[in-house]
Amino acid sequence: MSLIKKPKKSNDKNQFRIRLDADICHEIDKYCEWAGLPTVDYFIEQACMLALKKDREWKENKHTLNLNQDGKKSEYKNEQESVTV
Repeated sequence: MSLIKKPKKSNDKNQFRIRLDADICHEIDKYCEWAGLPTVDYFIEQACMLALKKDREWKENKHTLNLNQDGKKSEYKNEQESVTV
């Protein structure tokens, strides 16, 4: 059973170009074929999400950068900062 599952829905996407080692690309292609994943893009997206979810240091740092769950700047200030006395 594959670690990465087939997508359930499609979200808005941003496009950018990356370069990867040829051996890694070949293995990713074979994995996607084996797992029935629709695109290599989906594999890379899921791998990135896994890294962001599991990295404790990033989670701690993300809060200091005032980012929301999507990694975007939060529109709301910390409650402690917005309290006036």
